[in-house]
Amino acid sequence: MIVEVAIDDSQRTAFTEGVVKTNFQRFTLTQKARVVGRAVLRTVTG
Repeated sequence: MIVEVAIDDSQRTAFTEGVVKTNFQRFTLTQKARVVGRAVLRTVTG
């Protein structure tokens, strides 16, 4: 039996936001700067 399930992961849940926040706090300053830089670049370039 094959079951196809559509999953909408475009909206973050409270769980995923908590995980991202916790892991981001564990990063060093250099790692935080790199992650933020990548996020800004992805936002600007699409």
